[in-house]
Amino acid sequence: MMVEECCACGVFVMLDELSLNFAKEAFDASRGTVAVWLQGFLGLWLAVFFVRMIVEGNAKWQDALWRLAGCLVAFLFLNSGTLWMDWVVFPVRDATVSVGVKIATVSGGAVGNNFEELIAQVEKEIFAVQELAEAAKQSASIFDAVSINIAALIILIPFMMAWALFIGFLLEAIFKFVAITAIAPFVVAAAVFPITRGFAKDSIRVFLSGATGILFMGAAMGFTISVMQEYVGGFVGSPLKPQPDLSQFFFSPEYWQLFAVGFLSVLFHLAARQMATAVAGVADSQVVSQALLAGSAAGASVGGRAARAAGLKANAGLGAGASAVANRVTKGAWGGPAALQE
Repeated sequence: MMVEECCACGVFVMLDELSLNFAKEAFDASRGTVAVWLQGFLGLWLAVFFVRMIVEGNAKWQDALWRLAGCLVAFLFLNSGTLWMDWVVFPVRDATVSVGVKIATVSGGAVGNNFEELIAQVEKEIFAVQELAEAAKQSASIFDAVSINIAALIILIPFMMAWALFIGFLLEAIFKFVAITAIAPFVVAAAVFPITRGFAKDSIRVFLSGATGILFMGAAMGFTISVMQEYVGGFVGSPLKPQPDLSQFFFSPEYWQLFAVGFLSVLFHLAARQMATAVAGVADSQVVSQALLAGSAAGASVGGRAARAAGLKANAGLGAGASAVANRVTKGAWGGPAALQE
C-alpha cells in the first residue's frame, strides 16, 4: 500500500499541520506578555537579593549569576516561537516518530520517518487479511465468496479496534505536543525560579509522555504486525496470485487464533499508553480519579466517625456542665449565699 492509498493519512496529516500552526500562533500570542512578567519577577528577585546581601550578608553572587543566565535563556526562547519549535518540538517529535516507524515495522522493513509513513505502513499490514480474502475469492464459488467476505469482516473487528486505538493515541501524543507548546512561554518562565519550577517540570513530563506514547504505540503495533505476518504472510504476496488453498485459512484453527491475538493487541495498546505515561512520570487520569474517589470516601468515613465521636464527647460535657449548674442553684436555693461560695 502506497502512502496515497492510506485511508487515515490525509486527515491525520491535516490535523497534524493545523495543530502545529495553532501551537506556534498560541506561543507567539502570549510570549510578549510572559516576557514582561518575567522582567518584573526578575527585578523583584534582584531587589530582594540585594536587601539580603546588605542586611543579612548571606546572599551569594553565584545565585544571582545563575538566575540571570536562566533569564537570558528564557528571553531567547520568548523572543520567537521558532526557537522552541526548532530546538524542542521538532527534534523530539521527529526522533520518536522515526524510531516508532522502525519498531512498528521491524518485521516488514522500516519506511520513512514521519506520521504519514508510519500510518500507511500500519494500514498495509492491518488490511493484509482483506487482501487475502480478495485473492481467495478469485478461485471460490459464489457461496464460498460470501463466506470468505464474512470471515474477513469478523477477523478485522479486533484489528480495526487496535488500529483505531493506535490512531487515537497518536493523536493524543500530538495534542500533548500542541498543548505544551501553546503554554511554552509560561513553562520557560516558570523554569527560572524555584518556586514555580514544579509547573515547568510537570509540563515537560507531559510533553515527554507524548514522545514515549509514540514509542510504546509503535511497540504494540509492531507486535500485532509481526503476529499477522506469521499467520497470513505465507498467503499474501505482491502481487497476489490466486491459489486453491487460500480459502482454507478462513474459519480454520489458525484463523481463530489470529482472531484472539487481535483482542490481545487491543489490550497491549491500552497497556502501552499506561506504560508511556508511567515512564514519563505522568499519573494516568484513571488512576488519579480512582485515587481521588478512594481518598474522598476514606476521608468522609474517617470524618464521619470523628464527628460522631466529637459529638458524643460534647454531649457528655454539656450534660455534666448542666448537672453541676443545677446542683449549685439547688444549694443556693436551700442553703443561701454561703452555699453558693463553696
